[in-house]
Amino acid sequence: MKILKTILALFISFTVSAQAETVMNLSYLDIPIQKIGRFMELHEQVTNMQQGDKRTLQGQWVTSHYYGSGPSVVIQDNYMNANDAINDTPWVHVGEKWEAASEDERKEMGAMVSEYQSFWNGHTDEMRRIDWQNDHIVGENIDVSGNFILVIGKYNTKGNQGEMGQAYHDWVTVPAVQSGVAMFGNHSYHLTGSGSDVMVANGYTIVCMNLLQV
Repeated sequence: MKILKTILALFISFTVSAQAETVMNLSYLDIPIQKIGRFMELHEQVTNMQQGDKRTLQGQWVTSHYYGSGPSVVIQDNYMNANDAINDTPWVHVGEKWEAASEDERKEMGAMVSEYQSFWNGHTDEMRRIDWQNDHIVGENIDVSGNFILVIGKYNTKGNQGEMGQAYHDWVTVPAVQSGVAMFGNHSYHLTGSGSDVMVANGYTIVCMNLLQV
């Protein structure tokens, strides 16, 4: 078992579609701790530039590493389905803004994008599927607008990954959320890229996480 513990660093947007099963594209970046602040600043600026009606992106989470093993930054892009994830064109609206920009604005945009893309050197990706209606549970009166701890567990199995994910959900995630220990929890299954069969994610307030570690 590999455990990755992270704390929410930036919440850009998140929507759960009426369609139960959706696809997440996860990007793992190893960024020096002292440079994460600058990356987050650039990521917010570039992501805002990328938004528009030609995108298929439904929403995005960004988390930064807290402690444990794993990459320093994880970006989760949410899509309706695998085709949307594959066919999404993140830079289409940036190109439009470039064409409409003045020479000075183009220099500024170019410098910003170049610096931003340098953080992506050596990153890895994977695509996962998740059923938000059946494989995700949220407690009552939960507020995710501030910082919280996200505990991620990654598991491989020689058996049925669906049975494993459901068992973890029923035995660990649901009781933790219903008792108020956890804010929310879910599990997802591997589709493509480098990743484990089952990934579980459980959100905790910082107070609850500190109590669990005592």
